[in-house]
Formats: sequence, C-alpha cells, structure tokens
Amino acid sequence: MRPHVNQAWQIYKNAGDEKNLMHFIEVFWFLKETDILVYIHNCISAMEPELADLSKLEIKANSSIPSLSLLSTLGLFRHSDENSLKIALDLLLEYVTKRPDKISQVLNLLTERFGFDHESYCYGFAIQQIVIDVLSERVKDGENIIFSKLFIAVAEHYLYTDFNTSRMKGKGINIFNFTLPPTPELAALRQKIWQRVFQLHQVPVFKEDVLNLLYKYSTSGYNVSVNEIIIQDSSEVLPFIESYLDSSSYSHCLIVQSYLDKLEYKKLEISENDHQTIILMKIMANLWRYLLCESLRDVFTNKTYAISEVLISDQLERRYLNLEYEEYQQLRQQRIQEFFVNYNLEDYKQFFEQCLEIEQETDRRNHNTYHLRSQVARVLIDLANRDPQLYTDVVKHYLSYGDPLKIDDAQLINYLIQISGIDKTYEILNQANYASKQKWLFYFYYLLPQELIREQHLQELYSLYQESEISEIPHDLNFVLKYHTLGENVLIKIVEIVLR
Repeated sequence: MRPHVNQAWQIYKNAGDEKNLMHFIEVFWFLKETDILVYIHNCISAMEPELADLSKLEIKANSSIPSLSLLSTLGLFRHSDENSLKIALDLLLEYVTKRPDKISQVLNLLTERFGFDHESYCYGFAIQQIVIDVLSERVKDGENIIFSKLFIAVAEHYLYTDFNTSRMKGKGINIFNFTLPPTPELAALRQKIWQRVFQLHQVPVFKEDVLNLLYKYSTSGYNVSVNEIIIQDSSEVLPFIESYLDSSSYSHCLIVQSYLDKLEYKKLEISENDHQTIILMKIMANLWRYLLCESLRDVFTNKTYAISEVLISDQLERRYLNLEYEEYQQLRQQRIQEFFVNYNLEDYKQFFEQCLEIEQETDRRNHNTYHLRSQVARVLIDLANRDPQLYTDVVKHYLSYGDPLKIDDAQLINYLIQISGIDKTYEILNQANYASKQKWLFYFYYLLPQELIREQHLQELYSLYQESEISEIPHDLNFVLKYHTLGENVLIKIVEIVLR
C-alpha cells in the first residue's frame, strides 16, 4: 500500500487540497506518521497567536472536536509508538499556546482519548505516564499558567479509580465500566501526579485550584472507590495536609475533614499469602495512619467548622445512624438547641459572620446554600421560643447588618409580631436598608391578623407593590382578600399596579 499512499499524499499536498488531505490522513495516518507530524507542526507554526485572559480561563472538558481537524488528527496518535506519541502531545500543547480558547477540547483529548481504558493496565499505564511527563515538563514549577491549569485539570481526572469507555463494534457500541487495579505502575503514576500537584500549591495563584482538586477527590463518591489505592494516596496527601494547611481556616477544615471521611474505614486487606513481615508492616502502617488521622481531626476543627457541623445536613451520617428523615431532623433540632443554649447577643453577631464564611465556601464548592439559610432560620426560631427579648435584639442586629444571608422565612416575622406587636415589628423591619427588605415587608402584610388591619396598612401595601421589583412580589394574591374590609377594589388596584 505504501507507494500508492505516498503518491496520493503528494497529489493532495501539492494541490493544496486540505479537505481531502485530512480525509486521507484520517484513514492512512499509520503509514505516514512522520509526514503527518511534520505537516501539523508546520500548520501550528503558521498560526498567529491569539491572546486570552489566563486569569479568567475556566477549563472544562469539551468533546465538540471537529472530525477533520488538527486536534482530531493528533488524537489518532494514542495508538502510535512512544516517540511519535510524545511528539503528538508536544504538538497538542503547542497548539493550545496558539489557541488558548481551545483548551477545553485539548483537555477532552488528554482525559478521554489519551486517558484510561479497560486495557490500560496491560501496558503498565504507559500512555498516561507519558501524558503526565510531557505536561509536567511544560508546567515549569508553575511559571506557565496555562499548562499548570491544564495539568491540574488532567490530574483531577487521572486520580479517579472508576471509569467508563465505549468502542464501536460493527453497527453497535460496546460500553465498558471498569475499575483500575492497584498495580505498582499505577501507584508510581499517582505518586508522580500528587507530588506535582502539591508543588503547584506552593505557587500562590494555584493554591485554590489545588485545594479544589483535593476537595473533589475527597467528595468524589464512586469515582474514587478502590480502598488500596486510596490508602496508597494517603502517603502523599496526609503529609501535605499536616505541613501546609491551616486549621484556623474554615475552608481548610472542611477539605481536611472531607478527606478524612474518605479515608475512614479504608483498611488494607491482609491476604493469607502475606508473609509475617509484610503483615507486620501493614499493621504498623495502618496504626500510623489511624493515629495521624485522629490527630488531624482534632486539629482541623475550629469554631466555624463546629457550627457548620450543626447546621449542614449530612446524608452519610443519617444512613450511618439508620434514621428516618423525621428522626434525623429531630436529632438536628436537638443539636441546635444544645449548641446555642448559652449564646448571647455578641455570640449571635459572630455567628452571622461565621455563617457568611460558610456560605462563601459553600458557593465556591458549588453547593446549594438554601439549606444553610433554612438552618439559620431554625436557629433563630429556637431562640424566639427560648428568649423572646434576645430574639428581637438579634433580629434587629441582623437586619442592620444588611441581611447578608438573604434569609427567606415568614416564621421569623410571625414570631416578631407575636413578641413585639405589629407597630413595633413594622418599626424593626423599616429601621435599615437590607437585601430582602421588600420580601420581609410583604411577609409582614401577609401575616397581619385581619382584625388589626388599618387603612394605613393598606396604603403602605399599595406603595410596597409600586416600589418592588417583580422578583420581590409574592406569587400568592390570596392574602389580599383580607384587606377587602377596607374596600372592595383592593385586588383590582393591586393587579393594576402589577400590570403597570
């Protein structure tokens, strides 16, 4: 075939027929590897570099790679020999320096095309070793931002233990779900990845990226599930935690505790074939790990983390305790009562600041903050039942603080009305400007007992509708009906205001 392939290659190339040349490469690439790599090198060299704001570069794998493109062609070299594979990877990284906006497609190639498949262990994970080596050379101790970010993104994926891949077979597709075996080659690869990741933590601009990787690893569920691999990883992760993370930081406490949860109950199995010396070494290693984990648990528990433990629901704990939903909610309510029983006004002021820190961290980790806000409302409701006067003072402070948590719970207004009366409650709600003021005032008019409604309240309600944004107006209009004692056209006027 080779003479005919060479002839066709020369015809397409001399004619400048790029489209047919790319079709040709897709079919006969394995016969023209050197020529194709030279051709791609020339294409990339001819590109004008495009500028990109690297500080705002967000890297998420994107599989939308055109079938006839330089990227798809470089992806073919997964099946090539080691030297050609290294050259292809180098060209791939050269391409991303010229086209930084294509980094998501490059990430997809590195994690999917050059990533693990169900046969990778047969070859000692050689392809993934080469990917990590080539990327590591480009990172240059964090001096190159784009490659450092790319390395961290690839590392996050390569540190999984469970994957799925698919292959075409005739007119069908074979889907493989597989788990990596804990081989010495894989252990060496993962050690290399962890060491480079933790080196990047020393570069200020990448600290948060590295911590995000560790947090995702710790909360990855079934993506990282092989006990022996997790235990092997701990020989790199635990010393890093002990040396570089700060127990005064809520973020660090959250990450460390999540990691220790991952590591907990992970024990190396001792085989009947193990020699006595190996058994003793495993027992000693597990004992060291257990003592270090317990020590780290005690160290990485500050006041803010202790509050988050009380406020944030833990489904794993519920399953571990084997409790029904209502039973678990009762347990959490009891914890709230016990935790805050001796709090004074100054304590609650600090509490709101700590909740803000928890919320910011929750946002950063892409978790829903609604549950946190609802739990803060539960804390305040518990206070209202325990100490009405202190509750009033705490709510006053919270609103003057600007309602930073944007708590949305009508019960808080209801307790204010019961404790302070409608006039005092209205005064408290209007004492300052805060984020959810319109919503709180709507709750006030919603909860007003019908027998206490006055003409003044109706006029204020009209004004509130006129001043509010659509997002602040309650969907339910039924509460307006109780204002009909002051006039039959109340609902009509409000509908007119909304329509305007």
